[in-house]
Amino acid sequence: MKIITLILSTVFLSGCGISSYFTKKSCTNTNWFEAGKKTALSAQRIDSNHMYNKCKSKGYFVNDADIDRGFKAGVAIYCDPQEAYTRGRNAKPNRAVKDFCEPNAVRQILSEYNRGVKDFCQKSAGYQFATEGNEYPTGFCPQSLEKRFLSGYNKGRITYLKSAIIENESRFYSIDSEISELEGEKSDHLREMAYLPRQAQYVKKSVYNTETGQYETITVANENNAATERYQDLDDKVKRIESKVRSLKSDKNKINQNNAHYKKEIMRLENQTL
Repeated sequence: MKIITLILSTVFLSGCGISSYFTKKSCTNTNWFEAGKKTALSAQRIDSNHMYNKCKSKGYFVNDADIDRGFKAGVAIYCDPQEAYTRGRNAKPNRAVKDFCEPNAVRQILSEYNRGVKDFCQKSAGYQFATEGNEYPTGFCPQSLEKRFLSGYNKGRITYLKSAIIENESRFYSIDSEISELEGEKSDHLREMAYLPRQAQYVKKSVYNTETGQYETITVANENNAATERYQDLDDKVKRIESKVRSLKSDKNKINQNNAHYKKEIMRLENQTL
């Protein structure tokens, strides 16, 4: 029992050591300038960056100068009026303007953002937004524009969903073909395994007995190592095939679930457009 406990402890400590090694390596290899920039563009502060907090808490390397420079570069982009317009045009939030940007620039930034929102909330833009597979963040458009936007968005969404259903159905039937092919391979492997000797074969052998000075006939096991190795190889292949088939069947279930969800959404959207 002590030996088992020792082994488990060793494995656990080894696992911790490996995890710690890769965390330390990730901290060293992180581009901290880009991390700071990305954090700012996500309208977050440095202390909300997961990697930054993880490395700091472990006492691993963090290039504070780089992440600070990157954050400031990200803020400069975030506070650019053209970038604000792009956020609005792409239905992105604008929550950090007053927190990040210079007070005398806030008015222009908000004005450009609102112009982007207005351009986004047009009927034609709604249709295109939906056909690209994007989902509308409910309430994003002002009430005065939302009704017309949704009339275009709903039609585009129906078009997208119908296309997705067709694509899913095609994938569904291709999975059936994959499973059939795999099951055929599995049958071939099992058939070959059935003819392979799994146990040692016993043969009679004449040996010289030094004590009696005479030859004696004995029975010895003649193991077929090649057959044993082949059997194990085939057994491993069968297990991999079974695992793959289970994964494919799971994919089929997900496709059925997604298509059922899509069809319900199409019915709801079609009723809204009547």
